[in-house]
Amino acid sequence: MKLLKYVLLIGICFISTINLVANNSPIQSSIKSPIEWKTTDLNFINNNIGDTLNLVFKATMKNDFYMYATGFSCSQGPIPTTLKLTGEGFKTIGNLKSIGAHPKLDKDWNCNMIIFDKEVLLSQKIVITKNNQLLNYKLKYFTCKTNDSCIPGKKYGKIIIGNPIDKIESDIISKKTASNSVIDKAVSSEEKSSEKEQKKSWILYLLTAFMAGLLTVFMPCIFPLMPMTVSYFSKGNKSRLETIKKAFIYGLSIVIIYTALAILPSLLLGSDRVNNWISTHWLPNILFFLVFVLFGLSFLGAFELKLPYKWANKADNLSEKGGYLGLFFMALTLIIVSFSCTGPFISSILILSSKGGISIKPFLGMLSYSVGFALPFVLLALTPQLLSKLPKSGAWMNTIKVFFGILELGLSLKFLSNIDLVYGWGFLDRSTFLTIWAVLSLLLAFYLLGFIKFSHDDDTPIKLSVGRFLMATFILFSTIYFITGIFDRPVNALSGLIPPKVNNYHTTASKNNLCETPLYSSYLHSPAGFNGYFDLEQAKKCAKKQGKMLLIDFTGHGCANCRKMEDTIWVQPNVKSEIESNYIVVSLYVDDKHELPKKDHLKDLAGYDITTVGEKNLFLEKSLFNEVSQPLYVTYNPITDKAISKIGYTNNVNEFINFLTKKNTD
Repeated sequence: MKLLKYVLLIGICFISTINLVANNSPIQSSIKSPIEWKTTDLNFINNNIGDTLNLVFKATMKNDFYMYATGFSCSQGPIPTTLKLTGEGFKTIGNLKSIGAHPKLDKDWNCNMIIFDKEVLLSQKIVITKNNQLLNYKLKYFTCKTNDSCIPGKKYGKIIIGNPIDKIESDIISKKTASNSVIDKAVSSEEKSSEKEQKKSWILYLLTAFMAGLLTVFMPCIFPLMPMTVSYFSKGNKSRLETIKKAFIYGLSIVIIYTALAILPSLLLGSDRVNNWISTHWLPNILFFLVFVLFGLSFLGAFELKLPYKWANKADNLSEKGGYLGLFFMALTLIIVSFSCTGPFISSILILSSKGGISIKPFLGMLSYSVGFALPFVLLALTPQLLSKLPKSGAWMNTIKVFFGILELGLSLKFLSNIDLVYGWGFLDRSTFLTIWAVLSLLLAFYLLGFIKFSHDDDTPIKLSVGRFLMATFILFSTIYFITGIFDRPVNALSGLIPPKVNNYHTTASKNNLCETPLYSSYLHSPAGFNGYFDLEQAKKCAKKQGKMLLIDFTGHGCANCRKMEDTIWVQPNVKSEIESNYIVVSLYVDDKHELPKKDHLKDLAGYDITTVGEKNLFLEKSLFNEVSQPLYVTYNPITDKAISKIGYTNNVNEFINFLTKKNTD
């Protein structure tokens, strides 16, 4: 009974924590609003000083509900809907108007009121007095159920007014509402495909984290402790059930402790600006690079990273108290003393999960890792006879450390490459990157073959087993593969991990089948083998002139899936032919750090300043298509100013061809 209470308490806390992190928000009210506000065209960024605008608010209500409108006054009882506007750069004209509302006599209050049923349509006229301003609005209203009580409601929001970006881009945004229905019909299959790809990505990430947990058990600072730990579970137990209870509590404690480490990263993620900062700013990427290098060198025996001994001593003393709480501190002791082996895996999982920008990802990653780590301890406690079949501790554990040490050093370059691409520094190009990888893989092959040793290896001659020989052979072939990439051979298996190939633009735009030399082409590059623009206005003008469609490519320097698409899908003959024949490509980098001219600075809906090329392109992606992920490809008709279709990442060539050719049927 005591065990059941303990498990229930832990389970409730654990599930509550998952729920808190998953929602990343306070507990929601149990009362569900009967009204659903629709997305309306509130981004009036294509208007200038002196223009009159209509702010329109639309909503639908559930059956048997109605909402108080405007234009009536009761001495008591029903309260009309109100709109409060704050900010600068506008003046209101008249009052908030209710369109399509009708009168209704409220006998209880003896009041003639005006109400909406089913459909709500409110309108407020304003005049722009200043450009590039943020307007805040707050609607207050009451919805009532027939012959029942009323529920107060509020709707908050922000609107940008006054021509903050190029006219041609604002023209596109102004037509967003008109073209949304076209896009919605066109992208249903693409969205399903994107969801499938995201599901695959999640499964791969969680499986990788789980396998990392299993592999950690075989590290030198953990594997020798397994027999002693497992034997503890069976000591002094009156029954096998008691052994199972201890093993279960011990494993659950490991899972809880490791998963708790991910709560803070999970709470920090979710904000677009935080996610973008982590992915593209030099500071977090330099820190990630240094973390990988430090742990990599530690695995190679340069030094040992340990947590303070007093932490382990304190946890060990608490574990001696016995009982289920003692098992928890026993698990904590293992985690502390094994940090030098687990640290690189934990940091890798947390760092890689932060790149996704999904708040729950670090939490689930650590949950998968901890389950993989705890599982062998629990299984061996349940079947202790398997201990005799495990390999004995030996030099093979150092081999595992060296393997992961060199792997960490290789992966560290990815973070250095990210900031090199984003800031356009150019010190770590494709050839340099692959040269370093080739050297590291060659060193690993020599180590496996026994030609070199590290400080933590003994002088015993290496016995070259079949497995060791096959692994060394595979790594030597990988070295040759890296070397071919140095000389510009395709290395599609590495797409997204290494810097992309770049185009060298000719001085004459006509040689590239373009109308003029692209803006920003001195530091931005189209996908290899293609020529295009990096500014939406310039691309649209050229598309109109040549009578072609526009292929808008929302991409990023650090976008791995963008590189995979370019290296595996765009290069296919039928895809390349379709793009070159019928499209003008514009690649909009959402993470580029180059400054915009001051005249092009603007503010987003949250009031943040947009000052760089990347910030502007991300703002366009959100404003035009309500998306923040990359890659995002959009086919756009520059004559009708309508988006035809959009698609995210896919590894299906036919699906991408269908996306490109939809213009012929829509």
